[in-house]
Amino acid sequence: SQLVDIVLGTLLRERKRFTDWGALLLSKEVRCVQDMMCAIVSGESGRGGRRADDDGDNVAEDDLISTVPILEQFERLNQATTILQLERPADWSTMAYGGVTKGNDLTPAEIQSIMLLRVDFSKEAVASVCAGLRKE
Repeated sequence: SQLVDIVLGTLLRERKRFTDWGALLLSKEVRCVQDMMCAIVSGESGRGGRRADDDGDNVAEDDLISTVPILEQFERLNQATTILQLERPADWSTMAYGGVTKGNDLTPAEIQSIMLLRVDFSKEAVASVCAGLRKE
């Protein structure tokens, strides 16, 4: 959670601007960090998907550690990278998470701030989309 807060906070505070290619690169890097953290938690370390305990014995499937909590922690950052990869701001309304929230969704103000990081999104188009978000 702290890592996600640092990255998201830096994006919003520093107001780094993104092109569509930059957004793709950020998304790739976020996925790499997410995959690395999941691999650490699940005990994978380059064994080709086979898992073993400290003695080298195979571990039963039931003994595996779930990576769901890590994936949930990255949800806000994943939403941010999704927003940065949109073709146009209006696409967020079709991709929005259907109003289902687990308490870790971006706020309408954060969505607007993130959309404004795209160099090719007009302030008017972003304002129009975000006005609809605030009404919901």
